[in-house]
This record gives sequence, C-alpha cells and structure tokens, in this order.
Amino acid sequence: MNSTTNELIIGSIKPTLCPAGTVTLENSNQINYEDTCAACNPGTYGNEERTECLPCQSGVICSIGSTTDIPSLDSANYSITAYPCPKGYYCTSGSITPIPCPAGTYNRFTFGKSETESCLPCPANYFTNQEAQLGCQFCGSEASQDSPGSSNCVCNGLNREFQSSDS
Repeated sequence: MNSTTNELIIGSIKPTLCPAGTVTLENSNQINYEDTCAACNPGTYGNEERTECLPCQSGVICSIGSTTDIPSLDSANYSITAYPCPKGYYCTSGSITPIPCPAGTYNRFTFGKSETESCLPCPANYFTNQEAQLGCQFCGSEASQDSPGSSNCVCNGLNREFQSSDS
C-alpha cells in the first residue's frame, strides 16, 4: 500500500492473520501457514490478537487449538474445543486433563475449579473408597464413621472387618 495515496501497489501481498486457536510464531519467515501459525497447546486457547495462547480458566479443559475458554452450553457443539470439567473432578487453570477428587470426597457438579472448593468431604457415617465419585455411600447399620472425608468405615463390635462392597 502506498502510504501517501492509500493505493495498492502492484505485486504487494495482503497479510493474512493466523486463525483463532493458533498463535503467530516469532521469528518466522511467514511464507506459508506451517511456517507462520501454530495451534495453541492443550490447556490454552488462542485469543483474537493471536500473539499468545492464554491459559484456560479454572473449571474448564481446553483441547489443542481451542478458540476460547468458554464452553458451549450446547452439548452437540464441542467444535470450540473447550468443555466443562466433568463431575467427580476439578480442573485448575491451564489443566490439560481433569484431576479426580480423592477418595473420601465427592463432586456432583461440572466446572470444578480446585480440590478444596469442589471436592466435598463425605459426611459422618458415609464414605467413598475410590477417586472421582459423584456421591458417598452409607456405612451401613453395622458400621460407622465419625470423621468427615473418610474413605472407609469401622465395623461395630469386635473381630469384624468393614467391606466396602456390602457396607
């Protein structure tokens, strides 16, 4: 473009921005797409400026090449490649995979952000002995547990061992 007349100069090329979900590579020859643009890594998304890939917000997982960290509420439209952290898990900012809530805790909601905020301890007389649970199991009529957040119960009476399979 001629700066004094705002006319196109014959033979000039109009630059094309890298698409959303990618970032423009520094020190590139910018000859072709492969030399110029790179997909944002998992856990990040490409903003409109395309100068950097930003970490996804807590409670969300971004796949490679995400264009935003705001998941679509339409479950059939995951083309934007950001999705809510699933039930039973939490996802810190920039997570690439959901992190399971530990045994003794549960999370029945999507968009879990941290272990302390999202993974709730099982109440007294309830337990979970596995990770990523949506709820807790009752200890049963022959067992109890006084400590919240337990992964096991204690049988009432002597010479008994608690079996999580039958409470």
